[in-house]
Amino acid sequence: MPMYRKSFASLSISPHKLKVVKLSRDKKRCMVAASIDVPDGLIVSGKLTDRKALTNLIKTLWKSNSVNEKTVGLILPEVTTFMKSFQVPMVELDDLDEAVRWQVAEFLPTNHEDMVLDWKIVAKNEKAYEVLSLAISKSSLSDYVGSVVDAGLLPLLVETTSISLERIAESADVSKVVLYRSRGVAVVVTIASKKVLSSSVVYEPTDEQLINNVSQILSRSSLSPVSRVAVCGNGLTQDFVNNLHARVGVPVDLLHPKKEGLPDEKLQEYIIPLSQQEADPEEPMSKYSINLLPPEWVTRYRKEIRDLRLWTVSLIGSTVFWPCFLLMIGTYVYLSQRSAQLDAESKETSQIDLNAVSAEINKINAEVSKANQAVSSLRSPSEFINKATAKLVSGVSVSSFNLNLETKKMKITGVANSRGELLAFKQSLESEKSFLKVNLPIASLLILSLIHISEPTRQAE
Repeated sequence: MPMYRKSFASLSISPHKLKVVKLSRDKKRCMVAASIDVPDGLIVSGKLTDRKALTNLIKTLWKSNSVNEKTVGLILPEVTTFMKSFQVPMVELDDLDEAVRWQVAEFLPTNHEDMVLDWKIVAKNEKAYEVLSLAISKSSLSDYVGSVVDAGLLPLLVETTSISLERIAESADVSKVVLYRSRGVAVVVTIASKKVLSSSVVYEPTDEQLINNVSQILSRSSLSPVSRVAVCGNGLTQDFVNNLHARVGVPVDLLHPKKEGLPDEKLQEYIIPLSQQEADPEEPMSKYSINLLPPEWVTRYRKEIRDLRLWTVSLIGSTVFWPCFLLMIGTYVYLSQRSAQLDAESKETSQIDLNAVSAEINKINAEVSKANQAVSSLRSPSEFINKATAKLVSGVSVSSFNLNLETKKMKITGVANSRGELLAFKQSLESEKSFLKVNLPIASLLILSLIHISEPTRQAE
């Protein structure tokens, strides 16, 4: 399921730098590209040692560069995560998550309950799915995401350097080794047919160490021969590229995606957050993307969006209600003055037909009565939404309300964990006198997993 917001800034976190990148909506122009140094010892072996210090750094980075975007995607240090590619026998898609988690538990270093895991399908055949999984400890993820939230930002997407490299190098179906190098660290990823086969991290590497590392990877890739090597990052030199090509014996390409507004000399420095900016954020439940966003933040994000929608509905209702109300008041005043004027004229002119004047006054009074009834019957849309929200039961979440004041109907859309909770919600709505009738589509009772609510509710007159 796509996330509600598409616009976001990418924040890359490494032991030495914080980097933020924001592209335009059409993804063609770089609007923001800035960085700030990370003090030594703040991030050690991928673990955050001082959450408050990182929060202050993020605030400084945003403020000093006038970054207005509050929604962010995070790119965490590669060493904090555990990645594995494997096959899962063909099962129903609804059962695939359980099968993946059972198989991943075999290689995780700690209890799987202490980890946050996400995965995606990268290929499939008649017998099995090819799955790429990514896991991180809950404590590490909580520290990084918590620092972002404490800085007043809303996390939308969480991934690693390997996932970003896969995205930026997936234009070709050939197998390749992708080498990313920056200050003090290098990440080497093997990609075949648009899927990550392996990744490794080398700290404080020399040129010779990196060349040996790539050579060893190529020598071990007999099952999927590597035909090219791609390099990127701001720690590269032409001599290194030439020596690498001479040693490995396959073409060496420089990844160089151009963006308007970003000079070529800055492109390699920001290539990882630039890659994430090309992503179309999906919720962690998606089977075709990886997002390590903690489940509690997905729930919180949905609630904030729901509250925003309720506020929007209330605002729209207010903009409709008050002009109508003022119009009714104006009409009432005008008709009252007109009635008084006719009454005065009838007293001053003896020749006026008293019966005609009486009929005219009665007609005006009838119009005034109709106006009063219209004003008294006018009710705010938020009144019915608040009443429906008050009738929510445990296990049921509402994603939208659709209220039609003309037909006096309201449609409620959302998700229920079970049929019983869905029926309980229906009964709860029926107990509210403002709702004359609650209809529950039969399709909602036939779904075996989460119950998707789509209840048309007729409001009271």
